[in-house]
Amino acid sequence: MAENVKSYYGDDPHFQIPLLIIAEPVMPGWQIQRHKDFLSLYFVMSGRGTHIVDDQKYAICRGDVYLLGVGATHRFVDCHDLVATTIHFSPALFDEEMLEALLETPGFQPLFVEPAVQESPDGEERGARWLHLGPDTLSGISVDLDEIMREANSSGPVRKVLVRALMLRLMIRLSRLYEAYGGANGLTPSRRSLNENSVATAVRFIDENFASILRVNEIAKMVYLSPDHFTEVFSAVMGRTPRDYIRHVRLEHAKASLQNSNLPITQVALECGLSDHAHLSRVFRASVSLTPSQYRAQFHPKKQM
Repeated sequence: MAENVKSYYGDDPHFQIPLLIIAEPVMPGWQIQRHKDFLSLYFVMSGRGTHIVDDQKYAICRGDVYLLGVGATHRFVDCHDLVATTIHFSPALFDEEMLEALLETPGFQPLFVEPAVQESPDGEERGARWLHLGPDTLSGISVDLDEIMREANSSGPVRKVLVRALMLRLMIRLSRLYEAYGGANGLTPSRRSLNENSVATAVRFIDENFASILRVNEIAKMVYLSPDHFTEVFSAVMGRTPRDYIRHVRLEHAKASLQNSNLPITQVALECGLSDHAHLSRVFRASVSLTPSQYRAQFHPKKQM
């Protein structure tokens, strides 16, 4: 199935930037699609799955950011609660001055221009056009995506200019993150190697089993790595250790439960994989400097449990 920009945007002047941003669950089993004359920038916001691009399978999970170039064919399979924000855009989005600025930005060419797979000097294939963002950095990028979506769906004379400017800012930000290669945010260009796929498998397992007892050495064994090597690789990709990531996932689920339910705090703790009220309180104090009751009171002032 060949697709072009017009098939996405139609003749509606509302969509003639040309850019289309979509945030929605990904449905598996779609027929093969081909991007005839536009690019697609994917941000995996939650869940996991497999993206088959030009007959090559890629395991994807929350935090993956990657580009599909003009002419790419693709489809999704084996999706589990997979939600992605996708920006479909034409190269014509940017004028000459913007393109010059992008080409001068460190990290832009390997992330957006160079071949999808490069051969490194040590003989290991390394994924270009691919980043993996830790949870905190992904949260910040999601703010940029929300702003682009809001402006793209607005009207008015400045709409086209503002959307182009916001998209330019996003691509420069991603290029700089790519260039940072393991800087303060713990980012690395995602390497589609056995180690990278091992981390993706571990992340899926943690996301699905956060309420159970999780031991790092057992997770490492599951992906055929020693505990020390697994911790090193996981930290490089995710920007935090396996233990920190487990704690983060449990905390996020606890926050959601406290915001949206009236469950007793002890029950919230147990359902999030923490031993008791006191354990949950320690985690909350360390992370947000509040007790669970104080956190809940921000959303339900009269329902402190």
